[in-house]
Amino acid sequence: MKKSIKIMVLAAGVLALAAVSFFGARALARALPEKKTAVTGDTSLLGAYSEYRVFDRIPSLSGKSVRYETATDDGADTYGINVYDTTLDEYNAYLKVLADNGFTKYADNGENGLEGYVYKTYFQKGDLRVSVTHMRELRRTMISASEKGAWSEHLVYSGDYVADNDPDAKTTLYLPELYTTGASFYLRLKNGHFIINDGGTESELPYLLDDLEALTPEGEKPVIEAWMISHPHIDHMGVFKALLENPDQLERIYVQNVYYNCMSADAEKYYAQWSESKLQNYVRGLPVKMKSTSGMAPSLYEMAVGDKYYFNDLTMEVVYSSEALPYEDWVNINGTSTWMLYTIEGQKLLFSADGTWPTQKWIMKTYGSDYLDIDFLTTPHHGYDVTDEFTDYMARIGTVLYTNYHTLLGGDTGISAQTAVLRHLNEVCEEAYTYGDGTIKLSFPYEIGSAEVLTPREWSYNIKKPPR
Repeated sequence: MKKSIKIMVLAAGVLALAAVSFFGARALARALPEKKTAVTGDTSLLGAYSEYRVFDRIPSLSGKSVRYETATDDGADTYGINVYDTTLDEYNAYLKVLADNGFTKYADNGENGLEGYVYKTYFQKGDLRVSVTHMRELRRTMISASEKGAWSEHLVYSGDYVADNDPDAKTTLYLPELYTTGASFYLRLKNGHFIINDGGTESELPYLLDDLEALTPEGEKPVIEAWMISHPHIDHMGVFKALLENPDQLERIYVQNVYYNCMSADAEKYYAQWSESKLQNYVRGLPVKMKSTSGMAPSLYEMAVGDKYYFNDLTMEVVYSSEALPYEDWVNINGTSTWMLYTIEGQKLLFSADGTWPTQKWIMKTYGSDYLDIDFLTTPHHGYDVTDEFTDYMARIGTVLYTNYHTLLGGDTGISAQTAVLRHLNEVCEEAYTYGDGTIKLSFPYEIGSAEVLTPREWSYNIKKPPR
């Protein structure tokens, strides 16, 4: 009898444990988002391939052999999903699917995209923004979605951009002489406004503001049409950071638009250094600090590969941004650097920020060498990450702009392990400049040999000479 009772108790316990396991597992499954991996097939909504609920509202892309990759958090409340083995026809068919499902087209990057290599279209539906980017050579389509923010008005060309141009003015580029090693250049447009790329270290702030004011009519504040931040390293965004920490300096300028690209929280943890949270903190500080000419805060936009922006009478194309590669392949935070291609008076200026070798390989796989017929090149990572493979792949390199002092090239006995590679670059280009002992000024349209080297700075805000 006792044995029978023990067996019954044991059986009941097993049943109870099984029930707890079954119902507990079901409860856990309901609590956690389903993790989806690569899938081949056709479903009606992208939510079938993603744990991010934003994709539950977006139709899927269909095709003969399309293959979905797990969706990613791309940072700044933007999510992306990659679809591989896709064709340009399938991309175009997908655009029609979105339109048929109530998505309104906002803009695209031109009838021929980025010279036939990267096509991009922007949609919106209520609070939902969707962009679709097709990379022809990679047979890859990237669908990005966000429920926050707005599209930039500069994605659409407007004649208003040139209405206030001075008919006698020329677009000019300044590669400023910096106190410390940093990366920065700025453009003065024909309407007198500026575009700043990065800005340099914190110590450069007073010099940059003095430069901008010297190029602005007396009694007026410099107007920054767009401030581009390539990546969150202090030698690139230090001036931007210093501005937000010095309200009295902020009063000296107007900032209309800020463009940046943030990495995801996972990537930030992976690299564990100055990264996404720092950049987002400063960007989020804008609304209560910086002011535009209207008295309102500047508009904030996240750049991504395939974007084409119109400023005044020039264009800027985003050649590479961080979501194009898995974050494990970046090498370091430099791999997040946004590459920008300006076309000014028909001439191409490629800003490579601190682009790493994996970035350069991705660009060579994505674009033909004809796209890289470059009139002006800023060297990747100040010259430290220049490679013969990349520079030899480019169809042409006109003027090289080194975003560093000339010691890296071997000047003043500054021979380094990189000197030979840079000397090769100087052999394949038509001319090269460092900011050396004076700011470099180029006027467009530019002719080889016509650059001006301005009078060397007096380092009035620093007691010592520049730490070369």
